[in-house]
Amino acid sequence: MKLVLPKFTFDLPRPFRMEGMKRVDDTPQQKAVREAFTNAIIHADVFLPGGVLRIDKYDDRLVLRNPGTLRLPIEKIYEGGTSRARNPHIQNMLRMIGYGENLGSGFPMIMNAWKQSGWGEPVLENMIDIDEVALILPVQTEKNTIQETGEKTREKIFNAIRKNPNITTSELAEKLTITIKGVEWQLKSLREQGFIRRVGPDKGGHWEILNEKMA
Repeated sequence: MKLVLPKFTFDLPRPFRMEGMKRVDDTPQQKAVREAFTNAIIHADVFLPGGVLRIDKYDDRLVLRNPGTLRLPIEKIYEGGTSRARNPHIQNMLRMIGYGENLGSGFPMIMNAWKQSGWGEPVLENMIDIDEVALILPVQTEKNTIQETGEKTREKIFNAIRKNPNITTSELAEKLTITIKGVEWQLKSLREQGFIRRVGPDKGGHWEILNEKMA
């Protein structure tokens, strides 16, 4: 757990915060993920065929899947209901090494942490047909924030070219308040994706739209 959890939460934003002279990196989202991870372990039905706890990390979400369905109706889970752990000995062991500080606070704590972050609403799925519970936590990491910003910039450049095919690189940079190198990188991406092409020389030529799909 000490090896997996840091990798699982590595990309979660850690805003700079001081308590006195001490920097504190922990956040409600970090605590919520620890609880979700711990609960997945203590409620996993490892005796089911193929009973494997899975943790998947994507650019835009964290997904925890544990074998065994919920022992309470899902609406009770959303209300904060807690059920007896399937693996009480593992639960006690995790508490002894400091991973049980939030146990019992329930799914509403996770929902509240995600509401504070503005990342979207967590989804709890009780998949009876395959004896599995999945918790999906949407995230906004630095990586996909940068990707989203790049996509918006690329779209603005594309729209500027549609309005004025004669617009220059320097004019685009001034219009979007980004560097010329940044504009050149986005133009290269638009050309490689088949949205635009350059007709004529850099000076005196113009842009041509090849694909309106982006608009």
